[in-house]
Amino acid sequence: SQGVRVALLRVPTDLRICAPLVPPAALVGCALGPAGARAGLCSSTCGMQPEPAGQVSIDVGLQPQQRQAALIPVFERLLASDRFRAARVCRAWRCAGAAPQSWACLDLRGSAKPAAWLARYAEHCAPSVRWTALNAEFCTLADRDLEALPASMLSLNLNGSREIGDQGAKHISSLCPDLEHIELYWNSRMTGVGVGHIARRCHKLRHLNLSGCKGATRDSLKALASEGSGRLTFLDLTRCPGLTDESIAAAVRANPGLTSFNLYATPAVTDL
Repeated sequence: SQGVRVALLRVPTDLRICAPLVPPAALVGCALGPAGARAGLCSSTCGMQPEPAGQVSIDVGLQPQQRQAALIPVFERLLASDRFRAARVCRAWRCAGAAPQSWACLDLRGSAKPAAWLARYAEHCAPSVRWTALNAEFCTLADRDLEALPASMLSLNLNGSREIGDQGAKHISSLCPDLEHIELYWNSRMTGVGVGHIARRCHKLRHLNLSGCKGATRDSLKALASEGSGRLTFLDLTRCPGLTDESIAAAVRANPGLTSFNLYATPAVTDL
């Protein structure tokens, strides 16, 4: 029997690419699509056991298009900087890195220059990609940087981006009307005015995290109640001292589909 060597590549999301370096003839009939790649599944014809959860098996004997389809789920999980580096490894990886599906989500966490990355992506990649998600958690971004956001944006994570204020919220609400998910944890410059912008214009919003937004007031919740989407299933108001029983009750009544509602450390709340 022929020996099998396995090359492992560690990526930030703790996924591993397991690439058996065996002759293509030994892998006849083995096909691995995107769904199989996510689950770590491999056809029994190649004689390999499925990888444990959290791993992706990629057979180098696959056809180029099949190999690219298997690599795309891996590229989707990489940080933006790591994605560019990985695309330099070989032609197959470059093709996978250039696939539009790989760039639907831009992850800027840990980037030294997130604003530059965001501007570069918006200029060179976004025009040809349906960009639907941005993760800029604990990144240093200014209000003006959000002018690059596209109308296709569905999910936005700005947790800990403390330079984002009401003007940034205005950009979000005017540029991203289909937004469904937004995280604004610890955005201390955001006030009720900014929350009002989002409530009035983002009518598909389902997930809103205002935890630690000390500028969020009863007026912002009233705007959420009277002009919001009414579709919220998640609302986090942890450590928002400017709220009242009346404003919270109005927001709850306006969103009957709420399944998760957090009021931890909200001192103004009494007996609802």
